[in-house]
Amino acid sequence: MTADRTLDTLRLTARPIGLEDVSLLQTLHQAEPVAEHIGGSWTLDRSEQFVRGAVEHWQRQGYGQWMFADKASGTLVGRSGLRHYYLDGRDEIELLYAFEPSVWGQGYGTEAARAVIDFAFDQAKVDSVVSFTLPDNPGSQRVMEKAGLTFEKEMIRLEPPAFLVFRLAKEDWAQGR
Repeated sequence: MTADRTLDTLRLTARPIGLEDVSLLQTLHQAEPVAEHIGGSWTLDRSEQFVRGAVEHWQRQGYGQWMFADKASGTLVGRSGLRHYYLDGRDEIELLYAFEPSVWGQGYGTEAARAVIDFAFDQAKVDSVVSFTLPDNPGSQRVMEKAGLTFEKEMIRLEPPAFLVFRLAKEDWAQGR
């Protein structure tokens, strides 16, 4: 797949995650409000493992995760993107995102999620996108809903607690445009 590797929205610009982002992501994932929703604070090793996996995903699939920056200031505000995830024995495309707590409630997560979803259906040609969140994370649920995903089910991923699964099919996305 040869897709444009950058994304732009009204307020955000994004580039693929790279090895230079390890310390930025560690800082993001150590912020207490973020860490409580991603299974705890990330170490430098965990951050490096995540970034290496994201870079390899880009190399294998031609898409992956982006680092999003505010266009006006150039400040990095978070990450969002796509990755393969096995759910109920099926290869799914997962929408992921994490943003600096200082920008929560400003619509950046939804803006980024919509851009990533548009990329998924327009350029990556996927059939559906799934996303997961904890039941006690209403902010993440709102991002998913505003981006067009709907609640599908509750499930245990690797171990308790349960996660909520949201999905958006390409047909539903096309109707909502």
